[in-house]
Amino acid sequence: MTPRTQSKEDKVFSLVRNLKEYGYYKKDTDAASKLLRKAFPAFSIPEALEIIDCYSSVYEALSNRIKDNPIEVLAYYNRNDLEAWLDNKGFILTDKDKFGLNEKKLTASMAGFLVDWLVIR
Repeated sequence: MTPRTQSKEDKVFSLVRNLKEYGYYKKDTDAASKLLRKAFPAFSIPEALEIIDCYSSVYEALSNRIKDNPIEVLAYYNRNDLEAWLDNKGFILTDKDKFGLNEKKLTASMAGFLVDWLVIR
């Protein structure tokens, strides 16, 4: 059986979550960007670093917004409508960002994880 390969979005989410939530890679964005570059060599070193920095900022912003109003976001989460919550909170999402990543999928995955992590558990 061949191992499942991660999409670029899944890999970025995994790296950012591990970096921000668990403190992996000695909390160093350079180390995380090198791992992204190793998994997807098509990204240049500056691009990989910019991706990790960008989505680390998104992760922190989502975390703060969820902590500020957990009841509201939980209502959207329970309706399976986190994308509407993201729109209401000013997260402007596109199907493809400048790196070719599906920004909607990546940000919605982060939001779903953070609701589970910060509100539900």
